[in-house]
Amino acid sequence: MQMDTITELLELQNYKAAAAIKTEDCLYVILERIEDVPPVCSGCGKVHGTSVHSGDVVTVEDLRILDKRVFLTVPKRKVRCVEDHTIRVEEIPWIRGRVTDRFAEQVYRLTSITGETQSDSGTEANER
Repeated sequence: MQMDTITELLELQNYKAAAAIKTEDCLYVILERIEDVPPVCSGCGKVHGTSVHSGDVVTVEDLRILDKRVFLTVPKRKVRCVEDHTIRVEEIPWIRGRVTDRFAEQVYRLTSITGETQSDSGTEANER
């Protein structure tokens, strides 16, 4: 698979596809940071210039590509917050929990449409 093409399709700020594994129904993409920028603390929201405490990876779900579920393995750093002195995981702006922002927005749009349709159906039934 062409990692540059996958990187372009994903359009993720400061990350690129390093490897990809395709199964029958899923695509797993391992990401790596392009530029080593200081991490943003998930506790206070500030950029900390302090050294990185440790690192880990998180797997998040993204929008489907060609009807395959897409899972991104994203490296995350842990830093000591200068505000409360606890170890915090860095905040990545396009991740919401275990999904990407665009995945969460798609789910919201679909559930909003479904909610409106169910509400409309309930209203019609009540009017009869």
